[in-house]
Amino acid sequence: TARDTARDTARDTAREGILAKYAPEHVAARFALLLALNKRYARLVPLIDLDPKDFYGVGMVKCSSPRAPSPPTASTSVLARWASAIRRLIFKRVKVGFWKEAIKATETYVSPPLDEYESPSDVPKLRLNRISANPLSLRDLHLDARRKASIFGQLEKEASSYADTWWRKSYIDIQDAGQQRAFYVKFAGEGVDDHGGPYRAVFQSAVVDEPVLLGLVVPCPNASDSKAVNRDKFVLGTANHTRRLRDFQFLGKLIGLAVRHSLLVPLNLPSTVWKPLVALPIDRRDLVAVNKALVDGLRMVENCNDERDFQADLGGPTASDGLARIFGQVGVKDGASEEPLSFENRSAFVRQVESRALVSGGRELSALLMGLAAALPVSLFPLFSPLELEDLICGAPEIDVNLLKRVTEYEGEGVSAEADHVRYFWASLEQMNQNQRSKFVQFVSARSRLPRAADEFSMNFKIVEPKPAAREAPDSHLPHSQTCFFTLSLPFYSSQEVCFRKLKYAIENATTMDDDFMNRETWGSN
Repeated sequence: TARDTARDTARDTAREGILAKYAPEHVAARFALLLALNKRYARLVPLIDLDPKDFYGVGMVKCSSPRAPSPPTASTSVLARWASAIRRLIFKRVKVGFWKEAIKATETYVSPPLDEYESPSDVPKLRLNRISANPLSLRDLHLDARRKASIFGQLEKEASSYADTWWRKSYIDIQDAGQQRAFYVKFAGEGVDDHGGPYRAVFQSAVVDEPVLLGLVVPCPNASDSKAVNRDKFVLGTANHTRRLRDFQFLGKLIGLAVRHSLLVPLNLPSTVWKPLVALPIDRRDLVAVNKALVDGLRMVENCNDERDFQADLGGPTASDGLARIFGQVGVKDGASEEPLSFENRSAFVRQVESRALVSGGRELSALLMGLAAALPVSLFPLFSPLELEDLICGAPEIDVNLLKRVTEYEGEGVSAEADHVRYFWASLEQMNQNQRSKFVQFVSARSRLPRAADEFSMNFKIVEPKPAAREAPDSHLPHSQTCFFTLSLPFYSSQEVCFRKLKYAIENATTMDDDFMNRETWGSN
């Protein structure tokens, strides 16, 4: 019973950690209350009208900033605000369960073909050129040409005019091992059929790899500060014209479609993005996480309580140059005019700079949210915490080797968990750092992150016997993968050292898919 579960869990939990100082019966009572609350919440929340306007303001792109939710009004749903306010008390599995139901309920129906081995007429095949979109080639182009040649740009050209209902399609082809899709992919110049691998590879390129090259995300200011935290985080780039805003909206559509189809996209974004998406305001603590120099400068200004010290430290033309570099302004702005920073107006200066920093990127984030709304029920975002939403979209950054082992099947003569070459393989994977493991997952599945739990895998990982040519001299052959079917063909390597070296070379140098048929197209042709 729930009471027994609460008592047993409380007893085990109270033995250690922060609950150790509480009596087990008190912990059990609180846990039983949480269980009861979550049970009633799960029954009630599907009945609540969760309108995005309740959280983000009217016309999400037109609101001043999605970073600060609109204050409650008479028209705001009291139940919607309640459901969001108690998010910290609701178990993640309850919220994820409701999320999955909402995803299914908002799915656009796809008419199946008469022959189940044929493609539906309303699921298009998009022809994309990954060879011209090679990152090394893109870096040599100016921004407009880079965008046009990228997978992101090619997709945008093909699909930007599609209605929102198209972005909610989730067709599963009988040959795709459970992979949901909204379109098929034909890679120009590559001999591969799309049974899921190419489809996943498209999102890896357009959503994960290319936004940095296209300036849609840029390193946060802390990236150049050796004393700061989150130096690896990215923030949204600047949209200086309408077409650029459309790029952010299209990026949101791609992210939303990936989430709908259970494809994790590792977006290394800070709380200044995740908190507004769940309708929570950001504050100075969030600014420190991306721009420590700015916040340190604001503290210096507001803590200068002696006018003579203020003039010595912040007065004069030299100080003005520093102010402009750190804050983007040298005084208190009033319309078109700007009053120079002084001891008297320093508080107003701090408020103005901080306020501008807090709403910075609001247009871009609103456009991204509008794109997400085309594919996902974004009104459910405020039910999650920022970290929960990040995990829902991005998954865990660490590749759990033990989890991968639990979902692995072995097939073929001489292939088993106890076989020497298989043990060498697992030892090699353990030896790899997280970046290398991510590349391996990309090599075998065309995605860089694993699902969070064994029951979330749409197919098991499979290690199979090597191809005939690799049997006689295994140490001279590389491993071979089939991304569509999450399969690794592993030669019978003679040692763990050889296995590691061959795996490392394969994951770092495999850039195309060429094994389903003999391709006779001209490489790089459109």
